[in-house]
Amino acid sequence: MGEQKKLKSCCCLMPLLEAQFYSICDSHGSKYTFFCLDCTGLLLCERCLRAKQHQPTHQIVQVFKASHQVAIKISDLQKLVDISSIQPYINNDSRVVYIRKRRQKHELPNTSNTVPKCGTCGWQLLPGTISKFCSIQCKV
Repeated sequence: MGEQKKLKSCCCLMPLLEAQFYSICDSHGSKYTFFCLDCTGLLLCERCLRAKQHQPTHQIVQVFKASHQVAIKISDLQKLVDISSIQPYINNDSRVVYIRKRRQKHELPNTSNTVPKCGTCGWQLLPGTISKFCSIQCKV
């Protein structure tokens, strides 16, 4: 419960989880891949960012697609929230965590109880992991 409390205390997390990343910016026709942590919900495309359509002192983070899921660099979040129990992945030489829970295509039979699974959704985690969750959403 202590882990979940630390995550909920960051006011940018719920807007981050609800953000519609990769939807199209009405102004520029580009995909939203940036998020303002200070505005708690402001989505930006690359052209919005270049046009300085945000406060210059605000902290902007970029999201990425990794295995068809939206992910964020661990280095962008670790100062704000404790993400230590979320399964990290490597995407283009960067350590990332998934924002939303992993999609279940269909239920596969599991013959082994030794495979680590997400404590919320049951997604199979990497073997040998000490992580408890597959995503930020599952930890919240």
